[in-house]
Amino acid sequence: MKNSDKRIHVVVRGEDGVILGIAMIMLLLLTLLGILVLSLSATDIQNGAYAKMSTQSFSGAESGLTQARSDMQSFVVAAPQIGQWPAADSTLVTGVMGGLPQKSYNLTVQGQPVKFAFSITDFGTANDRTVLVTSTGTFRNVQQRIEAVLRYEPPSQNGSQECYSSQCASVDQNSGNNVSNRLNSQASL
Repeated sequence: MKNSDKRIHVVVRGEDGVILGIAMIMLLLLTLLGILVLSLSATDIQNGAYAKMSTQSFSGAESGLTQARSDMQSFVVAAPQIGQWPAADSTLVTGVMGGLPQKSYNLTVQGQPVKFAFSITDFGTANDRTVLVTSTGTFRNVQQRIEAVLRYEPPSQNGSQECYSSQCASVDQNSGNNVSNRLNSQASL
């Protein structure tokens, strides 16, 4: 009997330090898991910040489209157009852009500077009343770009004129002499 006790004792004695080894492995695994969680959190924060900057720069690009539309409308209303779209689209592009390849503006959105720039180019035939507006918004180091084809379509009402201002108001003979032209009534520009 003493012989078998010795054997058991030897087997138990050979496993000294196993608990310490298992504890070290568990500690290593928990450390790696902690590092992974921190890394994923940092990545999520960076993605959120990029999404916010991307949204701000896209808003800047949309502002560029709005500014281009406003500049085109101002050009068409001014003399010598007096509210009429020019015969050649290139006349509009040259008049709005003033010989510049692009126009740039700076805004402040929620205390942060946002820059946008737009360009207008003739698109399609010379007199189809279609232009291409390319606008780029920049917030910090993130840029978003929007391209839009704008086409002016005159109102299709009887007796109405294509115009951007009340200077061009006309009377529809079928409406009891009421002014039928609504400002930009059917313009997609």
